[in-house]
Amino acid sequence: MKSNSQIRKEARKRLHGSWAVLALIALIAFIIGGSLNIPMTIQTLDNPFNVSQFARLSSNANLLVSIFVLPPIFYGVYLGMLKLFRGEKERITFDDAFSVFKDGRYLKAVALNLIVSIFTFLWALLLLIPGFIKMCSYAMAPFILLDNPEMGIMDAIDESREMMKGHKWQFFLQYLGLFGLVILSVFTLGIALFWIVPYFSGIQTNFYESLRIERDSKGGYLEPEI
Repeated sequence: MKSNSQIRKEARKRLHGSWAVLALIALIAFIIGGSLNIPMTIQTLDNPFNVSQFARLSSNANLLVSIFVLPPIFYGVYLGMLKLFRGEKERITFDDAFSVFKDGRYLKAVALNLIVSIFTFLWALLLLIPGFIKMCSYAMAPFILLDNPEMGIMDAIDESREMMKGHKWQFFLQYLGLFGLVILSVFTLGIALFWIVPYFSGIQTNFYESLRIERDSKGGYLEPEI
């Protein structure tokens, strides 16, 4: 297994020349997430002091967006990253942002994200640390589902747990290493996120590819279809 520094270095190298289109896909997700809150804002213009109503409507809209819209779009980022790391850079297109909506994998993408979120939340109720551990355990499930669209959701989660055995701490350190970049995005009014999201997605994809190749060499993984 590669070291974290090797994974980050390779991610930056692969992203060179492709950062713009992947950042654009991330930008689409942010725009959609924000634009769906506009109707909520308009509904409160007749009573601008009704802060509680606006907060409630905005919260409901954000919840719906986070469940039904954003996960499939970010799967588009993962799809583009898989192409990038498999030497198919020329196949990355703007349409990747909406590919999951069109190829029959939308419901699976939504269901997987929802189930993983519920599992992580339930583990976090015990203690914060078990929640982080499970978050790392499930991190490879979206890539597994993209590679194997016929696989069941729980099978993808189980496969992710198997892949991450002995690697969860290393993956958690990758999260921790990007904390400073997330703080930086606050001082740039969120603009830096358009570069941070592809960067972290690249790191996550490289992590997955390293694990996949390792497990494939042992005859324990399915052949990717992408």
